[in-house]
Amino acid sequence: MEWKRWSDKTPEEQFEAICWSVATSSAIETGQNPMDIYKRLLNKTLDTTINFKKN
Repeated sequence: MEWKRWSDKTPEEQFEAICWSVATSSAIETGQNPMDIYKRLLNKTLDTTINFKKN
C-alpha cells in the first residue's frame, strides 16, 4: 500500500486508518492481536452501517 497524506485519502481510507490506530493502541493495553481487533472494528461498523441504511 502506498503512503498518502491524510487529505488525499478517501473517507473509507481515513476510517480504516483510524480503526488501525485504535486497534494498535488497544492491543498494547490488552495484549490481544491488533489484527483481530481491527477486523472486529471493521465488521461491527459495517454491520451497523448496513443495518442503519436498511431502516
